[in-house]
Amino acid sequence: MSARRGLATALHPDYLRRLGFFREFTPPELRRLAALAGLRSYRDGELVGTEGTRKQRRSLYVVLQGELQYVKRVRGEHATILLTLRPGDVGGFLTFFSDDPSPVSVRSVGRSRVFEIGRREFQGLMADHPSLAAKVLQALLRATVARLDVLLGQVAATSAWVLEMEQHLQALPLTQK
Repeated sequence: MSARRGLATALHPDYLRRLGFFREFTPPELRRLAALAGLRSYRDGELVGTEGTRKQRRSLYVVLQGELQYVKRVRGEHATILLTLRPGDVGGFLTFFSDDPSPVSVRSVGRSRVFEIGRREFQGLMADHPSLAAKVLQALLRATVARLDVLLGQVAATSAWVLEMEQHLQALPLTQK
């Protein structure tokens, strides 16, 4: 498949609508977004963004192929994978809406392709097509709420584990001097 044909297929409305983030968009809306978007490819291990830096491009991206991992340093050289984005998942909004340094590194697992809209392009969309920009923001909020729901479930499970460990520790026979 030629690069041009691959681009056309990846940005075709029928293909995009199969992905979670784009399900609520009409074909004309998807064509308009595709006209603004870029298609970026990343090799295995390549960084999309680096924790603590401000220099990366400020963009929203939707994974079309492959996986992206959010990696966070936790102690010195140790890092943990916080989140894995798969096809249809949106990312980038941690730096898209602020000028703060990136709170995580984002790396490609295998070969990944993403649909990317930069901050400048999105500002143009807000000026020229505010209802479509609002629809993008609503889809982004839905994705954020879904991630927050998962995070709250993890916090609740961790809290329950801590309480259970506390009960076990209190039940241990400890000698007093």
